[in-house]
Amino acid sequence: TRRPGVNRDARCFDICTIWDESLKQASLHELQSLALDAIEDNTFHTLVRDVGGFSGVAVLSPDALLRLVQDDRLVVHANDLLSAVHEWSETEIHGLGREERMEIARNCASKIDIRFASADRAVRLVESDGSGLLDSDRAVKALKDRAENEFIWVYGAGTSCVNGIYRESEYLVNGEHFVYEKDATLDGEAIKFFVYNRRGRWHLSAPRVGGQEVLATDDDRAFYMSEKDPANDPHSPHVNRTLSWKTAGLGIDPAPKAQMTSPLGT
Repeated sequence: TRRPGVNRDARCFDICTIWDESLKQASLHELQSLALDAIEDNTFHTLVRDVGGFSGVAVLSPDALLRLVQDDRLVVHANDLLSAVHEWSETEIHGLGREERMEIARNCASKIDIRFASADRAVRLVESDGSGLLDSDRAVKALKDRAENEFIWVYGAGTSCVNGIYRESEYLVNGEHFVYEKDATLDGEAIKFFVYNRRGRWHLSAPRVGGQEVLATDDDRAFYMSEKDPANDPHSPHVNRTLSWKTAGLGIDPAPKAQMTSPLGT
């Protein structure tokens, strides 16, 4: 078990402290965004690296750690997120005992989309290895899923429940348009969201109330749509990451960004 050291990376600790404190007040939303930018852009690896026997991420409170792993902008950084949770669980801080830290860490790890973690990293953290962070059945299922499917990563949408990873679906809209899907909850309703290309424009929609699939009609519950792809290929299964999106129907500003992502987040 690690204990706080004295040779700390001050910048990492400053960033973590800002993230931690800004979460306590809704009025500091802009500060949260700036801290997250810093974490995502250039300090993530340093946050989970030992500095004088102490990892920068360990300064985070349990709530701040949970909020970090749940942020949709970091979803493809699964390896770093798992490292952060593991390092946090191994550090004696916050006045928490070993078992209490592990319970919090397991809950945080359960929120990480491990389809985007490397296989060796996932295997090292399964229960049989003694760390207890990941369930072995969940790890096997996730690795199998990523081997068999392509994914679209949606992030930054004002309607936050649409954000996340969409896996390739088994059906085509109107028998010709590629579809990606994810499970979510909207106003207490279990729902599927779909992203698909129709006539060179990408759409993010949900089925009509009571429906199971999007039909590319006015009956669908539309949330967002992209500008028309300059490539203008109505049958392309790959979203262009440079496309601008806008709200459509039920979507709330800001509109999201979307891109294809490999199982390892590249």
